[in-house]
Amino acid sequence: MKKCFKGMKFALILKGILCKEIFMAMKRILIIDDDKDLVSMLSMYLKTKDFDVRSAYSYSDIPEELGGVDLIILDINLPTRDGFDICKRIRDKWDMPILFLSVRVNEEDKIRGLMLGGDDYITKPFSLEGLYARVYTNLNRKERGKGKGLVLEKGLCSFGG
Repeated sequence: MKKCFKGMKFALILKGILCKEIFMAMKRILIIDDDKDLVSMLSMYLKTKDFDVRSAYSYSDIPEELGGVDLIILDINLPTRDGFDICKRIRDKWDMPILFLSVRVNEEDKIRGLMLGGDDYITKPFSLEGLYARVYTNLNRKERGKGKGLVLEKGLCSFGG
């Protein structure tokens, strides 16, 4: 295990935040949403958290190869193909976390999104901090499955693996 800190007396919360930033550094997020202002705002915010952010405004903008993408934020109401169909197509080939971000608030849409392979469903309006927490949790869960998740032990931040 690599230690983030050796013998330094930082507060546990400070250690956790710094280690989280190291852990999340350069993870690639693809935002698929036709609202260009929302995509711009999300991109700016996530870049301040050291993510590599890419965007697509419709189905035709989505890159054919998604192997380098660590997480997808996906709207449902898109031109030409809806987010449900896009999620299903992505799930046929890749297993990165997919977070639905939608104005649709009814229970049927939430259930459908999750049953098609979505990992989370966030309704608009939303808070940036809440979105970040869900992004972080889903990425950390994926890394834990590989034995590389963020672990806090006795006040020290370390990476498993």
